Amino acid sequence: MPDDSLSPGLWDQIYNAIKQMQGASPISQGVVSDRDEAKRVVWVRELSSDPIPVVGQSQDLVFYSGKTRQVTKVPPSVPQKGDIVLLIRTTGDAFRCIGVLTPAAEWTAPGSVGFLGPSAVGTRELADASVTTAKFAAGAKTPDSNLLDGLDSLDFLRMASGGQARYHGVLGAPPGSPNNGDIFSLQVEEGIIWNFIYNAGSSSSFKWEFAGGSPLNAFVDTTQSTTSTTYVDLGTVLSLTAVPRAGEYLIEHGFNTFPFGATVENAWATVKIGSAAAADAEGQYGWTNVANMTVTVHRNLRRTLAASDVVKQMYRTVAATTVSFRNRWIKLTPVRIS
Repeated sequence: MPDDSLSPGLWDQIYNAIKQMQGASPISQGVVSDRDEAKRVVWVRELSSDPIPVVGQSQDLVFYSGKTRQVTKVPPSVPQKGDIVLLIRTTGDAFRCIGVLTPAAEWTAPGSVGFLGPSAVGTRELADASVTTAKFAAGAKTPDSNLLDGLDSLDFLRMASGGQARYHGVLGAPPGSPNNGDIFSLQVEEGIIWNFIYNAGSSSSFKWEFAGGSPLNAFVDTTQSTTSTTYVDLGTVLSLTAVPRAGEYLIEHGFNTFPFGATVENAWATVKIGSAAAADAEGQYGWTNVANMTVTVHRNLRRTLAASDVVKQMYRTVAATTVSFRNRWIKLTPVRIS
């Protein structure tokens, strides 16, 4: 009998028979219509009214309470209403929810409870400030908010600060209206970034305190000389990039010196800061009365600098004899800025 002579009803019977022979797919998907955070279950619109357990692998969560390192287990996140979830059939019509395929709305970093670290860290529970310092107190065994994997101790520095601290990213200047504990990164020059944390309780007008980064530095190894008894630059000027912000800074500088003759000689080097005159107060000298005897000198300073100040090293002798300098260097590290 030709196949086109079969009735529609007979075709339906054949289709249903083949479908029953193939069996139901163990993998399915659906849209979350409701959820229960406490019981860790969801209801899926396409399936029956039975709740579906959320399953997955717990993560180790590391955080700090004061200086004490804490580790706790974090269960997998319970999907939100509207999420499209992946389901796996276990037995009969029983399913388990094993993850989110497509979230109902893309998660963004919360403004009121901004975590440090990658913006992808956290869950939508953070958006309504439901995560608080108390929930991660020392000795807590299970946080009552479900965080995604990937959190580490950096994410909880803002909790130790007591509330609303957040990381603002790499900026050209400090962010406006900061909260205590806020952190931002300042690009100083190519390859050098300074990190600052806001200390609202500081008595200083410079409340952004240095929290890490490489110092600005410059050096000249070449031997160069002078006979000047007042401070001058040598053939190669040794200076740093202009200071990006007003504040307090640590200045370190040093040099290696030796006289040509056997007379008693003091070889001075100092740092000139901005428009101020070079002076011995920021300097140090090497003394010798033996020809070609090498002396190495090093000085540390803490000074308040204005924005755009240039710090450079300058040199002089005492007796107007020829004195050579080599392996000259200077570096600058912020303490706190405005």
